[in-house]
Amino acid sequence: EREDGIGHCVGVSVSTTRGLLYWTQKAKAHQGRILRANIDIPPTQTPASRTSIRTLYANLPEPIDFDLNAASTTLYWTDRGDPPLGNTLS
Repeated sequence: EREDGIGHCVGVSVSTTRGLLYWTQKAKAHQGRILRANIDIPPTQTPASRTSIRTLYANLPEPIDFDLNAASTTLYWTDRGDPPLGNTLS
């Protein structure tokens, strides 16, 4: 387990209507990300080789939790970290 937090999934949300899984990967020094992937993995792929993973937001202070409004497809998240960009609601 890495001590810098890179790759630690903290927030997870599922959109069953869109068939998508969303998650945050927290990290310090503005390396945090919010990603998504299809829930279903094609039969020719594995979790490690899947091609549906997309980075929605990168270089975030330290995203720790979020909420997906499925009706409006709006994503809200909180960042933890040092000001001015940390401790925010986006």
